[in-house]
Amino acid sequence: MEAHFFTLCEAATQAAGSLNILGTFDTFLFDEMPNVIHCKAFASLLRFTRSEAGIHVVRLAFIDADGKPSGQLHEEKITVKFNDASAAFSSLTYPFLAKINEMRFDEYGDFSVDLSIDGTHVASCPLFVRKRMGGTSRA
Repeated sequence: MEAHFFTLCEAATQAAGSLNILGTFDTFLFDEMPNVIHCKAFASLLRFTRSEAGIHVVRLAFIDADGKPSGQLHEEKITVKFNDASAAFSSLTYPFLAKINEMRFDEYGDFSVDLSIDGTHVASCPLFVRKRMGGTSRA
């Protein structure tokens, strides 16, 4: 199992095996704390080998500025299966997306979201939360 990429974005959809990503970024700028982010998505293109076919549990965990897990954002069971169209392939990709309704930040700092499959860490997405120095907030 591997992730070709793992990113935070404004929105994501999947259709016919394709992953469509809108507005990927890694930084939030705020005037004050605490602050809450609404309606974002995490997207990843996961690759599985033939021997990894089956049911898997994908989890997204929020990691705080101290590097400690501070909550689960998302958990989902996925089924990876090879069909007639993929019979000749040694591996296949699985477009994964998780819509997140809310993420709360109590302080500025460097955070991340970890993606794990069946308890094995696969990828991390950094999140930089900074004080705005002019302009408008990005949230």
